[in-house]
Amino acid sequence: MHVTLCMVVLNEAHNLPDCLGPIADLFDSILIADTGSTDGTPELLKARWGIEALPRQLMAEECFSLAPLRNELLENVVTPWALRLDADERLDRDAVRRMIESEEPSGPAGYFVPWLTEIAGTTFEDYKLVLARREVRDSGLVHDVLQTDMRQRGLKAGWYPDLPVRHFPDHSRLAAKAERYRQRLECALGKAPQWYRYHWFLGYNRYRAGDYSAARHYLDIVCRALPGNFPVECLNSHMVLAEIEARTGNAERIRELIESAHLFFAENREDFELAVNFRLQRWFQAAEVSLALGNLKEIRAYDFMS
Repeated sequence: MHVTLCMVVLNEAHNLPDCLGPIADLFDSILIADTGSTDGTPELLKARWGIEALPRQLMAEECFSLAPLRNELLENVVTPWALRLDADERLDRDAVRRMIESEEPSGPAGYFVPWLTEIAGTTFEDYKLVLARREVRDSGLVHDVLQTDMRQRGLKAGWYPDLPVRHFPDHSRLAAKAERYRQRLECALGKAPQWYRYHWFLGYNRYRAGDYSAARHYLDIVCRALPGNFPVECLNSHMVLAEIEARTGNAERIRELIESAHLFFAENREDFELAVNFRLQRWFQAAEVSLALGNLKEIRAYDFMS
């Protein structure tokens, strides 16, 4: 495969040696946009890897979205494939080498890989769409993704288990990041009120903060909208809302949520992201059993890091 590595960075001089060091020489090219680093990040990129980072600025009127910068990088990709990576993520050199040495795939337009977030000694297992054909574009003002463009164009993504991405967020910045994240989500929701992905992440943000009233408000909107262009976000909203209702003993509402989730899953089972999601259907089956047995305390959403 011929692959270009694409990154957007800000003050990542402490992360780049571990991120790029083991893998930089394996890619056909590396394209990086820097959004105003003051720690020597552009200088490090130039001195160590000969990379001229593009100086760019995130725009407040776009809720500081990364999507325009990522799409600008994609416009300059000349290889068939582009791989997106953040500076606090790590790839195994041998895994990257095997990917590069493999034949050009002719099927899916992108690939999900295992995404493993390390927080305080605990690993949160999830997946992430990081590898896609260069024509696929990012969309969304916050938590931008490739999936939406792929769905709109009738493309599909597959599963590539042999390229796990390990994610090491800075523990000291998590609280401040969560608050800034909430502000950006509220900005995005004001600009695109039917982009139900924002409702889901705002609901989850409020759930993690213990503000169950606000979480219920946002999650309920998604559950009632049943957006087919955001199937995983819709089912995630059902799951977390079911836990919130379990805390108040609202068995009837939990039953409604589980029935709604089953119907929605059946209607959208052909979606390429639902095909790789390894937890949702299993969770709803377990919640259904707990509800039938009256064990509402057992109905708890699984953890993952966003």
